[in-house]
This record gives sequence, C-alpha cells and structure tokens, in this order.
Amino acid sequence: MKRQEITVNGLTIELCGETLELATLRRAANPGVAAWVNNPAPASMWSVQLVDAEGRRAELTSAKAAKADVSVASSGVATLVWRDVRGQDARDASATAAVDVMVTVAPGDVTGQAMWRIRVDNRAPAWTLWQVVFPTLAVVPGGDGSADEFYYPDGWGRRFKGLANMTDLHRRASRGWDWGMQLVAYVRPDGLLTLATLDESCSPKSFHLVRRDLDPADAPADTIAAKRVELSVTHFPEDMTVGGNSFSSPYPVAVAAVDGDWFDACQLYARWARRQPWAVTPAHAPLPKPPAAGRVAREVHCWHVLQVPDKPVETHLAQLQKLADALDIDLAAQVYNWHQVPFDVSYPDYFPVRPETLPVLTGLRRLGIRSLPYINGRLWDINAPSWTDRQAERFCVHYSAQRVNPRTLFPYLEEYGSGQKLSPMCPATDFWRATVVDLCRRIVGELGCDGVYIDQIAAEKAELCFSRDHGHAPGGGRFWLDGYRKLLREIRQAVGPDVLLTTECNWEACLADYDALLSWAWFVPDAEVPMFPAVYAGLGQSFGCVWSKEDVQRNDGRVFAHKMARLLVWGAQLGWGDLTLLLDQPRRPLLDFMRRLCALRRQHVSTFALGRMLRPPTVTDDTAAPAEPPVQAGLWQTPDGDARQLFVVNPSPLPRRAMLRFDNQSLLVELSSLHAEVWAV
Repeated sequence: MKRQEITVNGLTIELCGETLELATLRRAANPGVAAWVNNPAPASMWSVQLVDAEGRRAELTSAKAAKADVSVASSGVATLVWRDVRGQDARDASATAAVDVMVTVAPGDVTGQAMWRIRVDNRAPAWTLWQVVFPTLAVVPGGDGSADEFYYPDGWGRRFKGLANMTDLHRRASRGWDWGMQLVAYVRPDGLLTLATLDESCSPKSFHLVRRDLDPADAPADTIAAKRVELSVTHFPEDMTVGGNSFSSPYPVAVAAVDGDWFDACQLYARWARRQPWAVTPAHAPLPKPPAAGRVAREVHCWHVLQVPDKPVETHLAQLQKLADALDIDLAAQVYNWHQVPFDVSYPDYFPVRPETLPVLTGLRRLGIRSLPYINGRLWDINAPSWTDRQAERFCVHYSAQRVNPRTLFPYLEEYGSGQKLSPMCPATDFWRATVVDLCRRIVGELGCDGVYIDQIAAEKAELCFSRDHGHAPGGGRFWLDGYRKLLREIRQAVGPDVLLTTECNWEACLADYDALLSWAWFVPDAEVPMFPAVYAGLGQSFGCVWSKEDVQRNDGRVFAHKMARLLVWGAQLGWGDLTLLLDQPRRPLLDFMRRLCALRRQHVSTFALGRMLRPPTVTDDTAAPAEPPVQAGLWQTPDGDARQLFVVNPSPLPRRAMLRFDNQSLLVELSSLHAEVWAV
C-alpha cells in the first residue's frame, strides 16, 4: 500500500493509501524512539457525522473520499484535502451526505509541536453537520505499559498510572467539575505526547480516551503491542439543525511529541493559556479599581461554611468569635440556606430570607468576617412559581433531537437530590443575566453582604443550546463563555468593584472574572497532581476542598490535616467547611495546626497570589508508617522572580523526617508534629 511522509516542525506523519489515512506519528529527531502512533491497518485521523430532516445519520471518514491530496508549503505548513466524501445511513441508503475536508498541520511554538486544524465543507443542503471528531490518535504504549501515565484536568489534575489502570474517559470541555482545562498528556519512559485545544472561546467539545485492542488480523503477536490508547476530540459546529452548515475550526489542536513529563506538558500549555483574555483581563476591567489591581489585599486566607438553620444565631456568632480569635486571619463565610425555600428547590426564588438570616449576617459584619451567600448562577426550578409567572422557559437551554429543522425543542432537566427538576438557563439571554444581576444586587444592597458565591458557573459544561431566539447560532460556538463574561461585567456594574465574587470549580475561563474558584476536588492522594496551579498560579486563586466532620474527628484528624497541608503547598486558600469543629477541646492540636498554616499563608500571601508554582519536589518520607499522611512540599517562585520558597508541611501528629529532591538538589528536613516551615532555596 502506498505510503508517504510529511514532516512539520520535527513531527513526522506517515500517510497511507490513496485516501491519506494515518499510519504513524513520531518524532523526526529521534528515529530510535518508538512511534507515538503506529496503525497496522489504515485509520482515519478524522470522522464527521451528519443528519437529515428524517433522522437519517451518515458517518463519514477519509476512507470514503473520492480523491485526496497532500502538499507542504515552503512555510512548513502541510495541507491535506479529501474531496467528495460521501455516505448514507446504514439503515436507510435513500439519501446521501457529502462533504469536502481539509486539514492543515502548521509548526508550533517548540520543535515537536504542530498545530492541527480541520475544515469541513458540507455539500448537501438537506443534511446538517452534527459533530466533527478530530484528530484521532491511537497511542502506542511504552513497553508493557506499566510505566506509562496519562494526565487529565479533573479538579486539580488527575493521573492514571500504568496502562492496566487507564479506563475510558468521555468528558465534555470545558467543565470545571471534571475537565477545567483543554489539555491531556500521555507520558512514556521515552517521552511525552500532549494534545490540547487552544480555543480562546472555550466552545463546547468533548475529550475522549478509549482503550483499544487491535483487530486480531492486524495485531502483532505480542499482546501488549496489540494495545492502543485512542485519544480524540469531538467538536460541535455552529448551526447544528440548519441544513448545509459547515465547520472551520477557529482554533488549533496542538499536538506535541517532546521530552518531559506532566509538569512540562503544563508549562507548554501555559505558553498559550496565560495570555488568554479570560486569564488576565477581567470582563469588568473598564470599571475603576478592578479587582485584579488589588488581588493581594483581597485575599481570603480561610473559608468557613455556615448553614443558617443548623444552630441558633447566638451559637453561630459565639463560636465564630472564638474561631476568628484563634485563627487571627482574614476569614470569610460561605452562607447556605439563608433563604426560606429548601436547598435546590424553587430557584431562583430565594427571597424572602429566613428570619434568622439578617441577625447572622449582621453578627458576621461585627466580627469582621466577610459573608458570601450562595446562589445558583445556572438553574431554574420548573415548578417554581416564577417559572410560569415570568415565562422563563423561553430563555432556558433548548435541546434538540438530531434532525434538520426539528419541530420540537425541549428543556434539558437536571436533578441534584432534592427530587426537583431544574433547567439550565442560557447565559446569552438578557433575561437570565438580569435575573442573576438582580439577585446579586439585592444580596449586597439589602442584606449588606461582602460578596456572592455563584454556584455552577465554572463547574458545569457549556451546553448545546438549539434555540434560534436567544441571539446565538444553534448548537456549538462561543456564546456560552461570552454570555458568562457579559454577566460578570453586568454584576460588577451593579454591585461595584470591591464586592467578592466566587464560583464553583477550577474552570480556566473564570480566572480573571472571579476572586476565587472553589476547587471542590475529591481527595485521591496518589492520583491527584497540581496541574491547574502549575499552569495558572499567580493569575487566579482556588480555595477549599471537600472534607467532612469524620475527617476531623477520626484518627486524630489525620485526613483533615493532610487535605489542609496539600491546599497550602498547592497555593490555595484554606478551609471550606464547618471550622467550628476545631473548637472542641480534643481537636485543639488541629486548631493550632490550622492557625500555623493560616499564619504562614498570610506571611507569604504575595507569593501565593502572584507568584508561580515550580516543579513540585519529590518527597521521600522514611519515617512514615503506611497509615500516616505523608509530608507535603511545594516550591514557589516569588512574584519578582528573584527568590524561591520551599513550603514543607508535616500533617501527622508524629514527628517526621523526609528527603526532598528538587532541581538536582537534596534537602533533609526534620519536622515536629503538625508543623509547617518555609525555606528560601
């Protein structure tokens, strides 16, 4: 079978057959290193799906092209073209879809990196282009795969260790709950492969990891060599449901085969990410005194969660007085159930408030504790009185069956344990943005609060909205991010620049607009890595993590201490839970530990607010028993770039000794129980 090679910026792509299917992908400069992609049988690097008005669905790949050509320009840009790609629904061949496809591969920022783009021209007016999957790369494991690692942006960042532990992933991006950046990395002993969508608009897409076994007829005799880890991205075009729509990717998919590990992957991604408007320029920047100008002064060091009805007002305030005195730092309270409606019921009808809410908020102001009541920035209960009274269904996200010009659109409904049906609202509509702005105005103005916690905006994915009455094209596109950034600008115009605004989860596109992002990450110590701060430290702030009453009360609070230690060395603001649990006399060592962490964070707040996270040290803790939380360490560069600070925390109630290795240096540290230190290195 005919094969031909093209090389773009040190990345060699071997194409197979008359239809230019992907055979291999490898580093040109390292012929001795195994290929990253090696397909014994032809494999299309792209696929497209189209549907018609009768619900027929056609799946097209490069194998169905009538003609294909490849060329490389003097600029180093390769262009691959497939013409007259045709196909029918396997169930009904009475209608034919047809497209032309062009892929360009251009040099990236570093040798071994290339920028891949795709354009799909729909030649069939009776069909609508529904999705484009591109690129599809079937990664070859290294050796037996046991030393391979896969990294993806779930929470702080997660990893699979070993091929055998890699499970299928299908994640919508961007979605701070479990996919807060547009980056994945596959690490083998011989190098690093990264795949990232450099999409400033953060338009809807899906990332996929699928374990594949080659067809027995094509597979090598070696069972390990027959394994593949298929990586791909699904893109959703604008004008889904509109016949004859096409797709021309406004952003590249950056593919890099280079030396390094997960941290190097993050630094490569950061070259692009740290320049994006949503990372550096608040949507409300034209206002006087934008929050970004005073980020250090606005830092909260520790967060308490206050459930208004859980305790009498006097008990809340007496305990918080003791807590504030003990911690002696800037403390904020995220306030829940301040409204009369139950949690996750009848949103957004939060007013009127509970009778005890105003006394609690007044007491917090007297104590100097900043208050941020909870609202949901995304959902409307379809059984709330206002759903009907305000005809809110007109402005919710409208879903569609896969058809051209569907007769019926329908609300997408979610449920969160309350038994109620809640509908995501479209942020492109003036109606929904005005609803959220009015809530924020009332909370700050009528209740006298210091800020608002706006739930789910960073947590949940950009939806595919098919309404043609919301001012955006149906389906994909940039309207979701643009709507949310416009919402933040309108909130700031209503409440002023000094009010604190926070939201849920680490979504990169909320960095510049919010004072802090609730990390809300599950605690899986051996599987979590600090990918998010490795990319974005110094531009935005995360706070808190999931912890429970049992974490504090069981086993001398070891799990709680471990979680707080990790928050510190990863640069986050501490707490986010009922910190009054620490006031019980048996918990006094934990309260003292928390005070030390808070004091250390306050002392070095400019580093955590404006500095950069460096490659985390490797920690060898010889004194740790299996049940003991390990020593935590983080290496940070100060904002001026002139100094490095090493933060080390022992979250165990036992003394510890550990060897830290970083930048070809070794440092033996001895730490007393529940202790934290910082060294200039």
